[in-house]
Amino acid sequence: RLSFKKASVRVNIQDDGQGFNSDEAFSFRRSNTGFGLMSMQERVELLSGSFCISSKTGCGTEIDVEIPLGQEVDCE
Repeated sequence: RLSFKKASVRVNIQDDGQGFNSDEAFSFRRSNTGFGLMSMQERVELLSGSFCISSKTGCGTEIDVEIPLGQEVDCE
């Protein structure tokens, strides 16, 4: 889902797949997994947004992102 508020845009992604342990996915100990999620989180935070992921093995995953509109971003 994509929705717009007066001062932000929100994206909500849900699936009913197999899910995963989100703590493990964000752990640096598991060097071959989770970098895609960490990259998403970092990019959202660079835009002063919020990133929330909820997943449980066997129960699917939900990602919720909200990014404020109208702010300049310094990419240097």
